[in-house]
Amino acid sequence: MTKRLSDLGILMVLVLIGFCLKGWYIGETSIGTDESFSIYSAQASVTKIISVLNTGDNPPLWEILLHYWNTLWGVNLLASRILSLIFNVLTIVPLYLLGERYIGKHVGLIASLLFLSSSFGLFIAHEARVYSLIGFLATTSSLLFLGLQHNPERLRQHLLLAVVNMLIFYSHYLGVWIIVVQVLSLALIPRSRAAINSKYIYQYLTLAVLCIPQLPTIWNRLMTSGTNGTWISKSGGIADIYYMILKYTNAPVMAVVFILLTLAAVVFARKQRDQQTIIYYLTFWLWVPLTISFLLSYKTGFFLDRYFYFVTPALYLLGAACIHLMLRKQNRTKWLVYGLLCIGMFSGLKLQSSEHRYSGYHKDVRPLATLMQKSQKEENTAILVTPEWFTKDIIYYYDFELFTTYFDEFNEQAKFKAPLRQQHIYCTSAPLMTAELADYNQILMIDENQGNLHITDAILTELEKEFAQDTAYSLETRRIFKYTRK
Repeated sequence: MTKRLSDLGILMVLVLIGFCLKGWYIGETSIGTDESFSIYSAQASVTKIISVLNTGDNPPLWEILLHYWNTLWGVNLLASRILSLIFNVLTIVPLYLLGERYIGKHVGLIASLLFLSSSFGLFIAHEARVYSLIGFLATTSSLLFLGLQHNPERLRQHLLLAVVNMLIFYSHYLGVWIIVVQVLSLALIPRSRAAINSKYIYQYLTLAVLCIPQLPTIWNRLMTSGTNGTWISKSGGIADIYYMILKYTNAPVMAVVFILLTLAAVVFARKQRDQQTIIYYLTFWLWVPLTISFLLSYKTGFFLDRYFYFVTPALYLLGAACIHLMLRKQNRTKWLVYGLLCIGMFSGLKLQSSEHRYSGYHKDVRPLATLMQKSQKEENTAILVTPEWFTKDIIYYYDFELFTTYFDEFNEQAKFKAPLRQQHIYCTSAPLMTAELADYNQILMIDENQGNLHITDAILTELEKEFAQDTAYSLETRRIFKYTRK
């Protein structure tokens, strides 16, 4: 009882610290592209969310949760981010319990502090997207799975694990790696294999039945991505793995330290039979998704930092576990090394997500909305926004009522083409024919084609048939062009 009360007290303090650290600047940055997609989509009915998202790369669970959350708190960026913040901070609970129950005293505490000190984790907490949910579910799934290694007869826990893994499947397709890791653990880790009984059949049958509705969609997406590729660059070399770990550990020195710790943990676990199962499982959880996905990304790019956020709890647990195993009988030295590790992480923590430059980082779109509103006061001026998908970000600030009411073009990339054209705003991913711009003497073009400059060049070539460029400049990495009719 005393141990449980102590754990509860520590968890309450950690959760409070988590909300304070990660929530302080949560509303600082403007809406990000993927956030606008989720918040916009979540406004539709649940049946429409499912039908529309099943045609793309996003399973529907996050948008469904966001739909009901925003029904309670209203459609706004801050409320949507708070839902992500909650899942992100609550990940501390299963993370702490994994360390304390299955590795050693204070391992859960140190791993939780490392988790809290990650700048990337803070960025994910500030993103109204599915990644915090995946991290929470993957860590909870691992806690349930390892619990079954010690008591495999609990049918209720088997079924609960099946439900949690099903939720992962309906949240993000790459989260399925956690199921693969658990199957590999049952096949390759002796103590896990010894725990297998008939109840595992019920678990996986339940999981299979619950996932059947989504199987055709995931198969279609795998075939499409494998054939046509994705928007993500293919792997460029082994350094990509290092840079992935670097993003999760704040600084180059810390990245090297954590890589060494995760590898050394396996060596030290061989001498500690009681910790072998958890260390091997954590090793699989971290390195199997990263290494195999890295290799597959030589063919089809999908090796992206936020997609693999769910492996970070294993990274921090392995770092703390290695120190615990290495210095098991040297308590003072162990706490000194724990302290240095935590200081190293916290020294690299950036609380303001505007300073972060991860994939999908939030460039401020509010000045663009202001620029559009100002330009609309000029007579005979048309505004071009490219590419189409970028329109959602700007419209959130330019015309919030339109963002929350217009759904007639839900299946189109650009949701607002018809009403925007009435306001002389054109969103496009291809050149507009100059005939469409015949009534305008001036053109303002906002370009977000990062990495697709051939699209921009094609649009500019078409414009220059009848317009002369006045100015060109950058605004938060976006290119702005102004043209006047010749």
